[in-house]
Amino acid sequence: HVIFVEPEKCVSIVNAMTQARDYMLAPPQKDLEPGETFTAHVRHMITRVDEIEDIQPYWNRFMEDFY
Repeated sequence: HVIFVEPEKCVSIVNAMTQARDYMLAPPQKDLEPGETFTAHVRHMITRVDEIEDIQPYWNRFMEDFY
């Protein structure tokens, strides 16, 4: 399992047995005023990853889609 989360909005990723399992999001300023909202982009995929280079094209595409 590979989870891509906007870097400035992801405060934690939990993994188990080298697989991404869960993540925690927070707004960039870390606090929300009453009634304020924020969004974050997340992509979850299942693929074999032996080296970081295996997912680099997917990460690049993820970043291009939202920035």
